[in-house]
Amino acid sequence: MKKILIVLAVITAVIAAAGLILPKEMRIERDVVIAKPRAAVFSSIRSIRANQAWNPWLKLDPNTVTTYQGADGTVGSMAAWKGNDKVGEGEQEITEIVEGEKVVSELRFKKPMAGTAVTWLATEDAGAGQTRVRWGFTSETKFPQNIFCALMGKAFMTKTFDSGLADLKALMEK
Repeated sequence: MKKILIVLAVITAVIAAAGLILPKEMRIERDVVIAKPRAAVFSSIRSIRANQAWNPWLKLDPNTVTTYQGADGTVGSMAAWKGNDKVGEGEQEITEIVEGEKVVSELRFKKPMAGTAVTWLATEDAGAGQTRVRWGFTSETKFPQNIFCALMGKAFMTKTFDSGLADLKALMEK
């Protein structure tokens, strides 16, 4: 019994130490080059409604219910979603638009875990009528969430962003 308690104490200490050492912020940025002019790509990515066509989380629950508020593609426009346990519940609000360059949104997660994040889509000329799209995300990750993010969350998010960008590319180049 004493050995089990010692092992449990060591495991607890390692987890606590990891939580103190690991980053308290998750940041992801992925990009793709799309064979379309920047103006056409930007026109699409500024629209929350248009983004639903390549939203990788909707693949996790095609029955997700999404509602919209405000003039789509403008600061203050919002989308709220309710989905299964994989998608959860939350809302996205456009907080900044730099015309032709960047759209910034705040994500407010309600379920399964409450939290906020900032996400952005940015465009830049990639030459020869092509556009580079950068999709970024940053979120505070407090203990013990930072342990999960370091072990599995960042890899999952990176894979999900890559999938979404591949779908955006395919849709735009169609």
